[in-house]
Amino acid sequence: MLNKNFLRRGCLVIAGILFLIFLMQYNKIEKTELLSTEGRTFEKAVVTEVISDNLTENGNRVGNQTVRLRLCSGKFKNEKVEAISSSSYLFGATCKKGMKVIALVSESQGEVIASVYSADREFSLYFMIAVFLLAIILIGGKKGAASVMGLGFTIALTLLGAVREFLGTGKIFDLTILPEEYGMLVFVLAPGAFIALGYLIALINSFKKA
Repeated sequence: MLNKNFLRRGCLVIAGILFLIFLMQYNKIEKTELLSTEGRTFEKAVVTEVISDNLTENGNRVGNQTVRLRLCSGKFKNEKVEAISSSSYLFGATCKKGMKVIALVSESQGEVIASVYSADREFSLYFMIAVFLLAIILIGGKKGAASVMGLGFTIALTLLGAVREFLGTGKIFDLTILPEEYGMLVFVLAPGAFIALGYLIALINSFKKA
């Protein structure tokens, strides 16, 4: 019985290694970055002044806003810098005085250069999580509280996402483990989730049968 389990695991590992080698060889394509972040960092900031707005007479926003930011993290913390906020769908935000944002910051010839990457949604995310957990406890009572303490599904999704990120980009939670050129694009795409999930289920089942 032990030999059969060992053989089953060995075949599973070998098949996985061969499959990964196949993907690495046939998924090497040139990746185009949507936004280059080389030499730049993402920092928290607060809008202290809207210098020029991009709101037109008909209520639409065209072009960029020019704002003044107070950086709240990073090397230039507490410094005030002028920044551009785009109206594009990929990045930028409709800035107002006192608004918290995420800024893309770099330094050139001793001058700090910044642009607004997006609104800072940290508080909104925490608030939604708190409301969700509170609703579970109020509706489910003791069972709801127990389910909050046993968020196994969330952990499983986190594990799945970490595996996909590692195989697709060579990173885990933005921590670089392998150079990006060794990543396999298929794991970043939707089919990669099913492939990674299949291998995780197979590994878990093999350990259960041991």
